[in-house]
Amino acid sequence: SVPIVSDEQLTAVVGLLGERGFAIADIATHLPSLDEVFLAITGQKATHLDGSDTHEEVAA
Repeated sequence: SVPIVSDEQLTAVVGLLGERGFAIADIATHLPSLDEVFLAITGQKATHLDGSDTHEEVAA
């Protein structure tokens, strides 16, 4: 995943890849989640009110 901040930046990156001979098989964009925004602003993971992480790992 590569963060892109503007349409112009995305266009430039795709153009440069094409100029350098790279073929793009798939490209997708999405808006950041609230967790991603919180992490970017604070540098910390968001936690629930009970203090647990928002993403729980499941033991196999």
